[in-house]
Amino acid sequence: MTSQPEITLDPTPPVESPSTPTAPETGEVASVAPNITIEAETLKLSEGFSIDSLSAASGNSVIRARSDAAQEAKLQFDGDTGRYDLTLNYFDEADGNSTMAVLVNGQQVTEWTWDKDLGDNKANSNTRTSKVIEDIELAKGNTVTLRGTRDGSEPLRIDNLRFTQSGGSTETARETASVEDGATSAPAAPLHLEVDEFELTGFRVDDLGAGSGGTIIRRDGKGEHSAATTFEGADGTYDIALNYFDENDGESSFMFKLNGVELTSWVWDEDLGHSVANKDTLTQHVIEDVRLEKGDRLVLIGEDDGGEPLRVDSLDFTPNDLLVA
Repeated sequence: MTSQPEITLDPTPPVESPSTPTAPETGEVASVAPNITIEAETLKLSEGFSIDSLSAASGNSVIRARSDAAQEAKLQFDGDTGRYDLTLNYFDEADGNSTMAVLVNGQQVTEWTWDKDLGDNKANSNTRTSKVIEDIELAKGNTVTLRGTRDGSEPLRIDNLRFTQSGGSTETARETASVEDGATSAPAAPLHLEVDEFELTGFRVDDLGAGSGGTIIRRDGKGEHSAATTFEGADGTYDIALNYFDENDGESSFMFKLNGVELTSWVWDEDLGHSVANKDTLTQHVIEDVRLEKGDRLVLIGEDDGGEPLRVDSLDFTPNDLLVA
């Protein structure tokens, strides 16, 4: 992913430019801490935003624009001073090209058009996508504003957002060199992704010492559950290992999709000797030789069974050129 320019901001909000007319605001400014997923409907919304029910959204609701004026959703950052990545989850439908900007203390950090071709003009699991704005310098008390304008029949549906502290590890996907401006892409590197940072529908995050990061996801209610993310690593061919807990008190089913196409599905029916999630029931399912490109959409879909609550830990991506023959 191409990094945004690092921006250092004074925590005192300046007067915002009046050049972009927006609807009046209602409600109080939400105080938002890092490393927590915040539902958009909890933010301070301009009057042209409404809250709608939507089952494909993480909290079963979204905000959407009800007028053609620019709309705003605001929050107050409540974390330590530092550099953060902001992930915004929204619905990019095919029947409009809405625009969205992110501002910090009135200064624009980024702006983009919702013009992905995700194959549907409805808000559903296929059109739910993400935008990551990297390396934003934030201080406690900074005001972060989402400012958007709907287009066509696309009503600017926003699901949630999350701030995470920017990393510096060479093992992360964002360290991959860009091919823009004639630069040479870095070789694909191994990636490890914690699924509790994915966009979750019907899952909740639980603490578990046997999980690689001390947390896992598990079902939240009965039926089908999904966890989705956008691949941000280097283009290449990978073996993908899903790390999960196959307990012996149920036979859950699971599916892995790439850009809406099923790659594999299987039943969790190994006999690992326990009905609890521990180091003995932690196992892997490996999908070999998967061609991935930056921006690909990865979706995990599962249905729990019996007393097995569909606990999923993480994903590991190993480039083929690093595999031992």
